Amino acid sequence: MHKKNQYRLSNIQKQLGITPNGILDIKTTYSLLNHFQINPPLSSPQKCIAALQKELNLYVDGIFGSATLTAIESQMGISQKTHDNRGALTISQKAFDFIIKAEVSSQSVYDKRYKYPTWPGGYSGVTIGIGFDCGYSSKKYFYSVWSEYLKENELIALSATCGMKGVKCKAMLPTLKHIEIPYETAVAKFYDTVLPACARDVKRTYPGIEKLPPDTQGAILSLVYNRGYLINDTDRRKEMKALKPIIAAGNLPGIAEQLRSMKRLWDPKKQKGLITRRENEALLAENGTFNILPENTIIV
Repeated sequence: MHKKNQYRLSNIQKQLGITPNGILDIKTTYSLLNHFQINPPLSSPQKCIAALQKELNLYVDGIFGSATLTAIESQMGISQKTHDNRGALTISQKAFDFIIKAEVSSQSVYDKRYKYPTWPGGYSGVTIGIGFDCGYSSKKYFYSVWSEYLKENELIALSATCGMKGVKCKAMLPTLKHIEIPYETAVAKFYDTVLPACARDVKRTYPGIEKLPPDTQGAILSLVYNRGYLINDTDRRKEMKALKPIIAAGNLPGIAEQLRSMKRLWDPKKQKGLITRRENEALLAENGTFNILPENTIIV
């Protein structure tokens, strides 16, 4: 199952009162059958799904795909909030995975470095999960995003850092070390909240971006998430500005050229990671194609 459907399944699991792991396991399958008052077939999981599809008046193929998910969500009255903010961009699964890897490297690295609240330094605030900066969040928005995942005492402790930025955040970390954001939750909230906000910035900054191939859209999303959407006449922003007409023209080689040109900004001895990220974004951008299956794309 692709990640975008895993997140939807996890919302269904929450409604069922079981662990929201995004995996269609035996417990989830039987919980769904029980919810819809279906006697489980004494055979394969595929036949269980087929029985569920028959009850929901769907095409019966035993495959737990988007159509089955949508019907279940509708019958259970589950809000489509994970899609309400979407529609800005359509990126590839490959690009989404690349952005996650560029941010936290891997699940093992995330568990070691990021699963507890951190302070990235500079004018950042206390940051949780993947890129959720409490310093740039109101308390109301913070609660709307995290109340279903965190305990009340954790919400209170973290909400106290909302709006707080800079070095004073470092002193707050010892009081927050008991709060843990699992990797699956971090990825889900990154997809649900952080990335859509950035995608809207990308679309406003670069008109026509939504007409490009999903890999190319994902490359620019990665760039803007990493560098911000500011465009001005300074030397450090000249490539960001130059991209505007190039993106509007749909010039994929031109996009890649500007991404590679940005590598001049960083010292290869000290900031090799950023140089590598720009090169990988350039490869995504210039090799973008519309010859991609719908299930390998993600709407953000």
